[in-house]
Amino acid sequence: MSDLMSAKMKAITLNRKVKIFFLNNHTYRICDDANGDGTVNNPEGNAQTKDIQAEFYNVTFASTGDPIFDPRGTAASAVTATVTNSTGSKSITVSTSGGVRIN
Repeated sequence: MSDLMSAKMKAITLNRKVKIFFLNNHTYRICDDANGDGTVNNPEGNAQTKDIQAEFYNVTFASTGDPIFDPRGTAASAVTATVTNSTGSKSITVSTSGGVRIN
């Protein structure tokens, strides 16, 4: 959740789109539209790749899409990521208004 909020703030600060690419069930990459063409490519800008299993062993996620935040902090579409471990799961939702919440 903190990386989703950070991506939103990065979009506002840099005044360009920022996208999180969910690469597999435990790795994602945060990229920004460094060339200003209106599309965030993988990898582009100051790309950061993160593996949640480095800190949280045996945790995986599934996503309904790759969230894109625009310079106003809103999202291109609503996206839900479900994080799962051996004790259960939680959903993190990004709304089109840019809100990020845990369900």
